[in-house]
Amino acid sequence: MKKTLLPLLILGISACMTPQRITVTNLHDLASFPENCSVFSLPRTRIHLEFKAVRHQYTPGPYQRYANDLLGINGVPDLSETQWELLQLSTTNELIPDPDYYFSLAYSGGGAASSCLNSLFEKKLLVDPASYSPFFGSVGIDGHAPEAIHFTDLSVKSNFKEPKKSTKSRPETPVDFSKKNADDKASLEDKAREAAAFIYKIRKRRFKLISGQYDTHPESTALETAVRELNELEDNYLALFIGRYTTDTLTHRYQYIPTSGSTPERAIICHFSGETGFSDAESATGKPIVLNIQNLNHTEILKEVQISRESSSYENTVLYRIPERAAVQVILGSSLLLDTEFMIFQYGAFVPARIN
Repeated sequence: MKKTLLPLLILGISACMTPQRITVTNLHDLASFPENCSVFSLPRTRIHLEFKAVRHQYTPGPYQRYANDLLGINGVPDLSETQWELLQLSTTNELIPDPDYYFSLAYSGGGAASSCLNSLFEKKLLVDPASYSPFFGSVGIDGHAPEAIHFTDLSVKSNFKEPKKSTKSRPETPVDFSKKNADDKASLEDKAREAAAFIYKIRKRRFKLISGQYDTHPESTALETAVRELNELEDNYLALFIGRYTTDTLTHRYQYIPTSGSTPERAIICHFSGETGFSDAESATGKPIVLNIQNLNHTEILKEVQISRESSSYENTVLYRIPERAAVQVILGSSLLLDTEFMIFQYGAFVPARIN
């Protein structure tokens, strides 16, 4: 890396039409833009972290308490429950302009000084603010809460108890439901018994259908469709007793910009819990997801001989930065989620490219 970038850079600049005089000035030291100038920036690295997590939710059914007595199903949970599972972590990095290192390149004489920057832009050693396209990934949650689970009343009988039949013959009168009281309504247990009886009836009809006990037996596709519909109907009735499970996948995105100071860097990106999922870095819920970055110092020798950055301007010299290799780890509690290496421009050495 060290041996190739500098020769490529000098070759690209020497191939340009060189103006008679070039002055490069940091914008922080510039009162106004001179004539015939171009603006560029040194790049810095931004790290993107994308987590995918699966959320499992359980909602108990309205007849949960009768599951054992009416259907013989034991151990049905009676409380709602949510469980999160971290599924995947992927990382990318992008180059963005460094706000501390915007420069004006002013030229005089023949030639177009901006052409001298093209090779540097192409090699991504400099950033052209005019053509910079940021990464438009959203930060935070990509997904939404699942819709609330509603259990439909699947009763096929009246919502009211059947009135006792009298032995005396009376003319039938319309039923006034407005005069019905709470005692007349079918209880939750009555509805559960009806649902349980219907489940057994579905199973019986399905068995007779599959075993060919009906006089008219559906063939191939018709039989398959009928069995599928009966299975779905049974599942809907069973859900009234055993509840429903739902699963969805959410994506959480975070960004981190390494500093140019000493390393290692350690940053808490967020917190993660198997019960509550993701929460922000300041939260006390769950375990922290920690980003560790260690500068490997491959360009340390260049820092010993690099040009001074204290000068306000440079004559016929373009200052650029060789990126440094860094070890990157993402840790959840005691689990290592990611162990890789990135090129970090902020850690790199400043190198001059002189235009003769």
